[in-house]
Amino acid sequence: MPAESIVRSFTSSITRSVSILLTILLVFPDVQAAAQTACNSSGWTQFNAKLLNNTETFNAVVNNGYLYAIGGLIADPTGNTAGTFLNTVQYVKLDSTTGLATNATAGFMNLTTAQLPTAIARDLCGVVYHGYVYVVGGVKPSGNWGSTTGDVSRGKIVNGDITSWTPQTGLLNTADPTHPWIQLHGTVIATAGASTYLYIIGGSYKTDASKPPSNITSEVYYAQINATDGSLGTFKRTLDYPTRIYKTCPVVVNGNIYVAGGEDPDFTNPDGGPATDKVYYATLDTSNGSTNGAITSWSPANSLPLNTSRTPATPSMASQAVVYVNTKGILMMGGDASGNGGDNNALLEGKSPTGGNINWSIWTTPSKLALPGNVSRNAGATFNHYGYSLGGLVKGSDSSAVNCFLVP
Repeated sequence: MPAESIVRSFTSSITRSVSILLTILLVFPDVQAAAQTACNSSGWTQFNAKLLNNTETFNAVVNNGYLYAIGGLIADPTGNTAGTFLNTVQYVKLDSTTGLATNATAGFMNLTTAQLPTAIARDLCGVVYHGYVYVVGGVKPSGNWGSTTGDVSRGKIVNGDITSWTPQTGLLNTADPTHPWIQLHGTVIATAGASTYLYIIGGSYKTDASKPPSNITSEVYYAQINATDGSLGTFKRTLDYPTRIYKTCPVVVNGNIYVAGGEDPDFTNPDGGPATDKVYYATLDTSNGSTNGAITSWSPANSLPLNTSRTPATPSMASQAVVYVNTKGILMMGGDASGNGGDNNALLEGKSPTGGNINWSIWTTPSKLALPGNVSRNAGATFNHYGYSLGGLVKGSDSSAVNCFLVP
């Protein structure tokens, strides 16, 4: 064969190979992510176990090295109904040295033995205590837009698997008989004195998931957790949050409860309002007396930083994943910066929270750990020094992707 023909043949072969490779990467973009061997501190890694469904407005939590994703919604893209409510409970075991899943099935999370007794969405904040995981309130299936509930279910964790769910119905009836249900609220577990409590902060008392949201509240309730079987005592009302608030998850740092961002409607507009940059922290009664666990004060903390990558620039955030990474700080992942569809990819970190002093940083570019895409209604979790963002609304469509990184 002439030399010129050999060169043409070789060049044609290389061109075909490159074309095939590009086609694979375009059709199967996860091929690039699959090469990752660990969640790392230089940027987000696509986690090696996706959610089983494209999911939004659900919660996630880590317990004893296992990551769980609980319930949620596959939103109706037409907007004519809420969508499909999910009762799925998924989990994977995490590797302590890489942050990745060790037992994914064909790239997906696994179903636990026991699924939720009732499908639930709009319960945003994952909470776990002594081998029990809790689902508090939210919206369950009913008609086109679901029905808001005040029930609580606790799942028992055995060797990483959730083997049973025990419902406690009507727990909010006694605490608030006027509207004994809640959605889009904040839940958190905190220890005060010798006891541990579950807190419900803010939320919406609207009876379903139709738009616009309404009946936003500043009320705060708490119930003692039985250390033996994980059951909850009667909810009692404690000191209200300084403003009406919903669509954010509280975290506990050094015994204080912190609430950052969310939507903060003004007092003349019960239909919800813009996202806020306000941050408050609660001090708890630790006297071990009859008022133990009650919130004695809400105090302002340093506000969220200005996101100059948006036009116009805004410091506010709602509908985002919020976690506390041990010794690192408060993480806020993505979110709606306007409260009305202003989804963004910013990652906020509040380092060294001490009382009202929080050193906020904001990352808005890929080189500085911004999320891979604009996202809201996602769930968040943390394990060791790893942060996880699960699912959510990405560019107008629900997602099954899970991303992770090592907090530097």
